[in-house]
Amino acid sequence: MDNHAMTPDTSQLTSELAQLLQVHSMGHFSQQPDHRAARKVASDYLLIWVLGGKGFGKNKTQRADVSAGQILTFTPNSSHAYGSDLEHPWDIMWVHFGGKIARQYMAAIQQFGKPAAFLGFDQQLQAQFEDLMAASMGLAQIHQDIPENQDILTGQMLGALLGRIIHLLESTNRQRHLEHNEQLNITELRKHIHRNLTTPITLDELADFCHLSVTHFSRLFRQHFGTSPMHYIIQQRMTRAATLLTQTTSAIKLVGETVGYEDAYYFSRLFKRTIGMTPRDYRQAYTHH
Repeated sequence: MDNHAMTPDTSQLTSELAQLLQVHSMGHFSQQPDHRAARKVASDYLLIWVLGGKGFGKNKTQRADVSAGQILTFTPNSSHAYGSDLEHPWDIMWVHFGGKIARQYMAAIQQFGKPAAFLGFDQQLQAQFEDLMAASMGLAQIHQDIPENQDILTGQMLGALLGRIIHLLESTNRQRHLEHNEQLNITELRKHIHRNLTTPITLDELADFCHLSVTHFSRLFRQHFGTSPMHYIIQQRMTRAATLLTQTTSAIKLVGETVGYEDAYYFSRLFKRTIGMTPRDYRQAYTHH
C-alpha cells in the first residue's frame, strides 16, 4: 500500500476550510451622525447590530427605521442603503462577510425579518464581536505564528457569532409568540368569565383555562385588567345584579342566585360592599316607576 498516497493535502484542506466563511471587513462606529452608505450592487453580505441611537436601512423593496437592539442585514447582488439618524446618531457593530456557507447563515437570520429584525442585547454576543474584530485585524495572539490559519480561525469565530445571533433571534421570536398567545388567552378568558357569571368560578379553574400557573395567570390578569381575577369577577357579577334589580321584578334572592350566590345574605353584603348600598335600596333608588 502506498502510504504517501493516503497522506491528505493539508494545504488544500486549509484552503477549503478558509473558504467556508470569510470576514471581509468589520468595525464599531459610535456617534457618527454623518455615517451613510449606498450600494447599487453589493458584493458581499452585511450585518449591522444597533447598540444605541437610531438609523435606517433599506433594500430594493423595503425601508426600516431601526433603534437600539435591532439588526440590519443585506445580501450581495442587490442594492441597499443605510445610515445614522442626524439627531440620534447610532452606535453600531458591523461585519461584511462571504464564503461558501454564508448564504445559509444569512437565510436563517433573515427569516426573522429583513432588512430589519429585533435581536436585543447580549453581552456574550458583544464580546464575540470584539474578539472577532481583534482576530480579523491580526491582533489575536492565537495562531499568530501560523498566518495561513488566521482565515480559518476568523471563519470559525464568525460562524459562532452568526450562530449566536440565530439563537437569540429564535429565543426572542419564541418569547413574543408566547406573549401573543397569552394575549389571546386573556381575550378568550374575558368571554369565558362573562359566560359563567352564574356558576362558581375558582382561581385554579381560570388558570387551567389559560394553561398557566396560578401565579403567572394572576400576574398576567392584573396587567390586562388592572385588578385581581376574583375582584374582577365580583365587579362583573354586581354590575349584572344591578341591571337585574332595576330592569326586572325578580326577588333579591333570585337575583343573587342568577349571578352565582345562593346565600341571599352573603349576596346582599357583597353587593353593598361593591356598589355602596343594599340591593333593596339600589332598586328603590334607580328603578323608574
